[in-house]
Amino acid sequence: MAEFVISQYAEQRDEILREARIRAERDRLEKDERKRRLYFPGRYSIYYYKMILKNVKYHIRNYVMLILSGTFLMIFLYLVFALWRAFQGVHTKEAVIGGEIQAIMLSAVWIGLLLNAVLMGFSFSYYIRNKMQEEKALVLLGIRSKSLTSIMMMEYVGCLMCSVVLGIGLGSLLFRFLISMLQKRFDFTFQWMPPSTYLLMLTIFLVAALVAAAVNGHVYEHMRWSAAGLLEPKKNRIPGLSGWIRGGLGAVLICVALLGLSKRSGGEDVGLQGWYLIGVYWLILCILSAQMKRLKADENRYYGQVFGNLTFLTRFRENLKKVYLLTLIAFFVMYTFSSIYIGIAAAPSGEEQYPYDYVCTSVMGEEEFFTELGRENEGEMYDYPMVTTFTSKPNKVSVLETIKGILTLRYTAVSNGREVLPVLPVQIGIPESVYIELKEKKYGEKPEALGLTGEEIAVVYQEDTSVKAHILDWLRPEEGIHLQTLNPDLELNGFEAYQAKKVQKEERDILTGVCSNGMWQNLIVFSDEYFQELFQGERMYLLNTGEAYDKVGDLLTEKAVEEETISFYGRKSSIQDMETERYLKQVIWLFMTVMTGICGIYLIFIKFCFEMDEIVERYRFLDCMGMHENTLKKTLRREMLPFFALPFIAGGGSAVIFSALTFKVRMYTGEEIMKYLCYALPVWLLYWLIQAAVYQVLKRVLLGKIIKYVFRKGKKL
Repeated sequence: MAEFVISQYAEQRDEILREARIRAERDRLEKDERKRRLYFPGRYSIYYYKMILKNVKYHIRNYVMLILSGTFLMIFLYLVFALWRAFQGVHTKEAVIGGEIQAIMLSAVWIGLLLNAVLMGFSFSYYIRNKMQEEKALVLLGIRSKSLTSIMMMEYVGCLMCSVVLGIGLGSLLFRFLISMLQKRFDFTFQWMPPSTYLLMLTIFLVAALVAAAVNGHVYEHMRWSAAGLLEPKKNRIPGLSGWIRGGLGAVLICVALLGLSKRSGGEDVGLQGWYLIGVYWLILCILSAQMKRLKADENRYYGQVFGNLTFLTRFRENLKKVYLLTLIAFFVMYTFSSIYIGIAAAPSGEEQYPYDYVCTSVMGEEEFFTELGRENEGEMYDYPMVTTFTSKPNKVSVLETIKGILTLRYTAVSNGREVLPVLPVQIGIPESVYIELKEKKYGEKPEALGLTGEEIAVVYQEDTSVKAHILDWLRPEEGIHLQTLNPDLELNGFEAYQAKKVQKEERDILTGVCSNGMWQNLIVFSDEYFQELFQGERMYLLNTGEAYDKVGDLLTEKAVEEETISFYGRKSSIQDMETERYLKQVIWLFMTVMTGICGIYLIFIKFCFEMDEIVERYRFLDCMGMHENTLKKTLRREMLPFFALPFIAGGGSAVIFSALTFKVRMYTGEEIMKYLCYALPVWLLYWLIQAAVYQVLKRVLLGKIIKYVFRKGKKL
């Protein structure tokens, strides 16, 4: 067989090569002829450019969405960089250079670019769709393809320039307004950004615009080929058994994700949220495919409901993707983005989170220094025994968290899926009697005794209600916490040195203060008898200094630098850093929420505007077939309803479930839940009111066009 094939190829080789040369020459001649025919030796007159400008004025509505999306991106970039520069003079230097402020800014830039790329993509696709009709007329008039491309490029560049000017202007006005509000809380003045920052903003803006143009360039070519009949229509395949299988897998993923998210060890985990959303997609696919299959199986039901379900019967996957995107947008608006803003708004003030001016911890031998400090200080000083405590393992690091760390320039060393820290977080171990005394100082009444034994502990998470929940030991957490205290035989890298302790009680409360967003200096409560076995002479000092705050701070700093035997943090600097981070997060994530909501409006608007002519022609046909006006309206309502109802049920319901899980893992009290809902409910209600308004407007526009073509003065033609 091989010999026969080789012999046939040898016999026909010359003929094959000759035909290939002929084809290549023919293609070259056709290309040269096309270039000769389209060659334009001169320059276009001024009337050519006047025609372009007049065409832009006539079709100005085609460019509004494109200009608005670019303006949103420029406003966002201006606010992020301007606020970052403003806070550099307020926030501590360590947190600005490679710290929390930089991480917030970089996270905002990347997520904002992604959202605006989607927004610009929707706008550009709408622009291309409307441009297709104009292009057909120009092609019939004999315009060159290069001229057509240049017209689109000039229009696109003009839209981008308008967006830059509007974005910088509106962004500067909004920034000055924010600065006027900030000056009441922080001590800084308004400063213009240097030219290098503007250049960086413009570079990022152009990159986003080029990405949107590149992605939609493929869409443009695809639409041209489809209009020319060069592409075969895609087959509409509604899943059968595979849909049920994926629906079952989706239900399993949802259950597993919710089970993991209901625990403090997995609460608010990004990876579990991703699995949940994949499960939601498969479940929606299963429900819709089963509904369509059931409809097609029953002739009576099919002929009665076919026109109301025509969008999924003819374009199942395309419309399924749009429904799922609207579901994701609803989930992001109601939970992912807004929960950050709402959590900060509902969180207690800084004064409530730092009940003492200074929180100091020291090893043995520093009693004389603090005794002298207390004698000179006019305020109060409380002295308690403590032990420095380490837990066995730091945070889990998922793939998504690793990517986020790279994008925010926070490079994290990882070993076996665990974060490798140069310095392990330090927790404070106290006896039960000290815990009761601290509680009594804060609430004014003595709490019930915990009744701990030597193998039992209680954990007090000293963290803000707006931050993600975390645990102290990622190794267990159902079995207990593995820990060891500061002692001569301390071995942080050996797991055998850690002892497992059963957690009798977990609570979130701030008894001394919040350190490093709650990652450090959480309280671990031991029984009084067991604490005496661990005690090595370490002390915790809680100081209220009054007017001597700065003086005491200088003394503590000098002592910490000279001997490195104490560590401390101050109330004023911690509150200022926390408030700057909070304010920056609030501005950024509120803007993110607004942009995501606009993406949802754009998507539902573009979906029905693209298909408006097709829908009108379809209902004209139904009118010719004898369908009454009220039936036409009901059918149109049934056709549009899934794009509002399914995202409302799936996306809105998921956001409510995740909010409830957040209350559980963050250990919210009833009062804190009500405060959170007071901020969340208006946001949720406003989003769905806007979505419902857009839905009603589009329905009325479609009905108006249908009635315009089908009816005349309320009577059928």
